[in-house]
Parts: sequence; structure tokens; C-alpha cells
Amino acid sequence: MTTKCPKCDWEIKPGIQFCGNCGEYISSGSLQRELVNFVLPNGTSSAPLAWRSERGYANLVDGLFFVPHAICVAGMAKTNTSFEDLPVGLRIFLFVSAFIILMVQGIKLTKSGQTIGKQYLKIRIVRISDGKNGGFWVNCILRVIPVVTLDSIPYVGELFGLIDILFIFKGKLRRCIWTATFRLDSLAKK
Repeated sequence: MTTKCPKCDWEIKPGIQFCGNCGEYISSGSLQRELVNFVLPNGTSSAPLAWRSERGYANLVDGLFFVPHAICVAGMAKTNTSFEDLPVGLRIFLFVSAFIILMVQGIKLTKSGQTIGKQYLKIRIVRISDGKNGGFWVNCILRVIPVVTLDSIPYVGELFGLIDILFIFKGKLRRCIWTATFRLDSLAKK
């Protein structure tokens, strides 16, 4: 027996918590396996949280898209080459490909709360307050901009990055330091 998504009318199989078309939280879904849930303010249980390993693997998959950029930067550092000294075609490729990757990931985060890596591992970002997709403001602005800004500060960025990663091992909610401090969101199984 299948149900329909209340938002887009997409068919949902039993046991699924989120619509595969629009990412809407389906409250009547049942859990496939026992996982840690967080409790919503109204007292109901949310979607199950993603495992720490799933979160890490999703970040690894997302990071693979930037491997060519990392190789180029490492080569520039080794040969003491500045960005301006690179061939114009390579500079255009690096800029355009990074822009496309960031746009695709940003659109996916806005629409479904998933990056390519999160979609592959069937997890997504949800608001703690109601278990739904946070949209552009929460998923892209509040989660990404402050973290990227802090990470870009010499020495502070490295320390913050380490603390941020290790923070998901504290407590049952498995949240990084930023989301735990501001109670923005958490990752849930799709």
C-alpha cells in the first residue's frame, strides 16, 4: 500500500519518512530499523537521525567533487605558482567548475535538504523545531556561511574544524557544534 505526499502528491512507499520528489517530511511513515529519534516541541517523535558514519561518508562524497581543485592548489604550492600564472583555460575551468558544483549543491540543499553525498546515503538536513526541510536560509546561509567564514581564519579555522567534527560524538543528537549551539537542524534518515 502506498500513500501520497501531502505537498506534491508523489507516491510514497510504506516506511518512507521523506518524499523522494520534494523532500517533504511524511509523518505517518514507520521506521525500517530502530534508530535514535529526536523529539519535536509538540512531543511527537521526528525522523530517525543519521548515523555518524553516514554523515562522514556523505561529506567525503561531497568532497570528492573538489579533488581536481585540491590537486591544482597543491601543484601551485609545490611549484610556487600564483593563480595568475596559470593558463587562462585552467583558471576558467577551476572557477566555472567550482561555481557549478556550489550552485548544484546549494539548489539541492534548498529544495530537499540534501547534497549529492547526502542523497546518495539517503540522509537529509531537517529543522529540529518541526522535522522539515529548512530551505535556503537555514540549510545554506545559517549552516554554511558562518562555518566557511570561521574555517578561513588561520589557526582558528583549523581548531574550529576539528572541534566541529568531534562535536558530533557528544550526545544522542549527533549535531556539529554550530547546529547544537543554535539549534538549527539535524540530519535525519530519508
